[in-house]
Amino acid sequence: MKNLAFLENWSFLRAARLLMGLLVVGQGYNMHDSFIMVMGALLGSMALFNIGCCATGACGVNTPIQKDIDKTPKNIEYEEIKSS
Repeated sequence: MKNLAFLENWSFLRAARLLMGLLVVGQGYNMHDSFIMVMGALLGSMALFNIGCCATGACGVNTPIQKDIDKTPKNIEYEEIKSS
C-alpha cells in the first residue's frame, strides 16, 4: 500500500483545525449556506493535507547577514564627464 503523507505527523492543533473545519461545514449545511461550507472545506483540507498559506515557505523574508563590514571609507575615483 502506498504511504499516505496526510496520515503522518498529527498534532493537537492539526486535529483541532480538522475538527473545526468539519464543524463549519456542518453549520453551513444546516444554514444552507454554500459559502460557509466552502470555507469549512478549505479549513478542513488544509488540516488534512498539512498545508497552509505558507506551504511553499515564501512567507518569511530572509535578510542577508553581513559579516565583517569594513567601517573605513574606501577611496573612490570619479571620472568627470563633460557634455557637449
